[in-house]
Amino acid sequence: MISERDAWTLKPGGKYFFTRNMSAVCAFAVGGAYVPGAGFVCVGAHTDSPCPKLKPNTKSTAERFLQVRTQNYGGGLWYTWFDRDLGVAGRVVVKKRDGTVTHKLLKIDRPVMRIPSLAIHLNREMNNGFAVNFQQHMAPIIADATESALGAGSVTKADEPDAKKLKESSDSTRHHPVLLELIADELQCDVGDVADFDLQLCDVQPSTIGGARNDYIFSGRLDNLASCYASLGKFLSTLVRAIGVLTSCFVSSHSGARQIYGRRVVAERGDRRADAGTLRPRGGRQ
Repeated sequence: MISERDAWTLKPGGKYFFTRNMSAVCAFAVGGAYVPGAGFVCVGAHTDSPCPKLKPNTKSTAERFLQVRTQNYGGGLWYTWFDRDLGVAGRVVVKKRDGTVTHKLLKIDRPVMRIPSLAIHLNREMNNGFAVNFQQHMAPIIADATESALGAGSVTKADEPDAKKLKESSDSTRHHPVLLELIADELQCDVGDVADFDLQLCDVQPSTIGGARNDYIFSGRLDNLASCYASLGKFLSTLVRAIGVLTSCFVSSHSGARQIYGRRVVAERGDRRADAGTLRPRGGRQ
């Protein structure tokens, strides 16, 4: 591993890599007969896709439902996110006992949120065209407000330290306590230790092989996944026979979460079935 901050001393036959912002990796190999000026071969791919990302202030309540505010990341087919079983994944900044912070990857691979459609008898014009208003429609439900209010009044002695930390935390004014508790439980830390996060919604329904003859992969984001798989596979194979060239591979997740985002049903031709074991994610990180 090398650092972008240092001067590099590269040697023919050497293999190197560096990371950036904990969300991108760049690896390269120098051919055994490489000489300066001989050129290089480069391939790049990314794992991120359009998705609803949690806002810095997610707290929202409508009627008697606790909701989580989101913002659009990229240009997605947002209507496909309705009525899905949604989990949460991404990166969380956690305070350590010595006062420093650390980054942890989070993946809640169970349905904890949902963006429900309005019943047809409440909107008869739904089938005549529906334009998604992100601010109005894309705030998933996370809990019942009544149940949360009742639960807040039943804190046991054992829960008092966490309850105190949550009350003193400024995050409780920006996020619903139930969301912070969900994150803390998954990371096995105190609620007050959750300093910040970069999270997005993800569909927890796994991709699958389908079609009458099992000749399709039903999944979203296959373009990105196939690109990453092919890029890394080809890069690794060139390491064995690289002689006079410099080869490099760059894989990036702009959001920092390396997350497989919400599901769109996409049928890919059967000539990719050989890679199905790699391309069949379970709604989590790659």
